[in-house]
Amino acid sequence: MNSTADVREIAPADGLWKARHDATRVDGPAEITCAGDCLVREVSFQVDDFAADLMLRDRFRDFHKGGAAVVEASGHYPFGAEMGIAQTFRYGARHLRVVSDLTLRKGSTVRRQIDLGSLFLPGPWRRLYCIPPSQDLLEGKTAGWLELPAAFPPEGVVAQWPRPPLALVFERPNGTRLEVGTGADLWRWERHFGLGSATAGYTILAEADGLRLRREPLRTDAEVQPQPREYRLSWYLAWQAADYQAPAPSDLEPAVVRFTAQGEALVQEAAGAAACPALLIDLAHWPCLASRRRAASPTALRRGERAPCPCWESAGVQKALHRMIRQVAALGPRGVLTWRGLVPGLCWDPAHCERQGEPLPHWDLDALLGLGTWGRQQLGPDWQVHVDVPGWEMLPSLTGLFAPTGLAELPAEAPDA
Repeated sequence: MNSTADVREIAPADGLWKARHDATRVDGPAEITCAGDCLVREVSFQVDDFAADLMLRDRFRDFHKGGAAVVEASGHYPFGAEMGIAQTFRYGARHLRVVSDLTLRKGSTVRRQIDLGSLFLPGPWRRLYCIPPSQDLLEGKTAGWLELPAAFPPEGVVAQWPRPPLALVFERPNGTRLEVGTGADLWRWERHFGLGSATAGYTILAEADGLRLRREPLRTDAEVQPQPREYRLSWYLAWQAADYQAPAPSDLEPAVVRFTAQGEALVQEAAGAAACPALLIDLAHWPCLASRRRAASPTALRRGERAPCPCWESAGVQKALHRMIRQVAALGPRGVLTWRGLVPGLCWDPAHCERQGEPLPHWDLDALLGLGTWGRQQLGPDWQVHVDVPGWEMLPSLTGLFAPTGLAELPAEAPDA
């Protein structure tokens, strides 16, 4: 990280992208550039007419941990009930994961909306790929590309949804892509801060020099006071340069890793005595417990029906994948590892989110981003990792899985600003 009194810059060793945070504020990032092209600006939030620049910053610090660059910021409005927010920004390989904890105290009043994780996308955009909201998917709608006109009417609405899309991928005319996705806690975005009479809105607006994505998990026509407590919402960004090329496949023929009936990966058996092993882990053949697989709808959950694919948010699944990666890392400092089956999905089993009771929709791509950053740290820089995701190549989040972050050799943790 490069730091000045009021600015923190996060960039990998190769300098292919850069993020900038204003250390005097609690929102952000102020901008993200990729190959010199500014993709995102003005990542912020507001309550009614009160924007983030009216907040008093209580804390700001930046440090590195586990191969990721981390920025933490918190603050509060110095008036009214003094609503507060604490945000954590985790940068990995061409992606950012954000967790926002909004504190609404007794007497906190919302008259129109809470706007969280909104952002501006400067410059021209050719088309938009949308993975629709959970309810739309249940009703049979499918993901797909939307071609964007070369020019929009001033302040025109490009697209809008009453629930959060799982992911939006914006593509420039030259092929550069930016992905904006909802976190695993999809159900929190859909609950309107517990106010059943309220609504929400997710809107893409055309402006003179770009597009603005507004995310309003709470909209109201009347003054409301949400239950006073801390509300957590998470989301992510991922990006991919126009000249991105997937790593070339290895010339080595991979040995297929078998699994025992109990789901144990026989990594050492597949590697044998090779000094530089080449392995293929195909999770389509992994005997994952039914309780850890996805429930594809509330109806499927009630009927006890499970999809073939694991839910990556399941603690049992994450533990098993961590064990597989540790076994691979124990083989030596270098090799070639190919994954198949690491594709995201929607699940409704509340147990995967450490909850009980009614179905909870969650989108498990965030767990894959965390796994990729953690796994790269375990394997080290000399393992080549390929992730085969046929049909999902349009998502920068997946093309960057297990890529070296370039952030592992940062200086020691910085003091609070």
